[in-house]
Amino acid sequence: MKQSEEADERFAKTIGAPTLAALRAKSATDLLHKATREKELRFAPNIDGYFLPEDVYAIYAAGNQRHIPLLAGWNADEGSYKSIFNKESPTLQNYVARVHALYGENASTILNAYKASNDTQAKRAAQDLAGDRFIGYSTWKWIEMQNATGEAPVYRYRFEDAPPLDPSNPESASHGAYHSAEIEFVFEALASKHLPWRPEDRKLSGIMATYWSNFAKNGNPNGDGLAKWPVYTKDSGYQIMHLVAEPHAGPDGERARYEALDSITSYPAESK
Repeated sequence: MKQSEEADERFAKTIGAPTLAALRAKSATDLLHKATREKELRFAPNIDGYFLPEDVYAIYAAGNQRHIPLLAGWNADEGSYKSIFNKESPTLQNYVARVHALYGENASTILNAYKASNDTQAKRAAQDLAGDRFIGYSTWKWIEMQNATGEAPVYRYRFEDAPPLDPSNPESASHGAYHSAEIEFVFEALASKHLPWRPEDRKLSGIMATYWSNFAKNGNPNGDGLAKWPVYTKDSGYQIMHLVAEPHAGPDGERARYEALDSITSYPAESK
């Protein structure tokens, strides 16, 4: 609590609101704008000794999390290549330069894991790197630690179905299997978006809803009439469920990417 209070006090002073009354006098829009503009991460979980007793990494490293099954994964296009290139054109030359700017002495590790030899490949590599920086790697790390100490099965997925384009917006372009694209599928709520859904989309939605319901009830997504979803383990070749028109399991072909990111990432709890 003390650390949180100190961080909040610093934030309040930087926006010209040193008192509670001054904070309350500001509009919600102004506060949100200033909070998201600050370099310091705002409103993150803190180690309060009640809900979160210690650093999350330390909890999992010691095997002190709940030993229950886990179903987790991410989408094929969680991020945009634009976040890597910034305002630069998506070319191979700019890709290499931006990776060096982002990773410095570790750039070669990233370029070896996210390979590109032409402009088209550079754009795809940047797309993959953006998604992994955003959510892919952190989810992978969570899964890996759960696998190491969780004492319960892990089921991993990769959602790869790109929703159809919006016909009411002819200027729109496909963003692939973008962040949050799977939500309507899981809850069988495709009708909530006015898109020209295809029969295969509706079929996949029903399958995913069944997988998730089975997992919620039984701790296992498998069931009659469904493609077998294997447990994610080293012995199985790190099999993941590819959620496409015809869902199927297959080995993780991108593990080298996450191992590369992991090799250059450090965690505060590791030094304890």
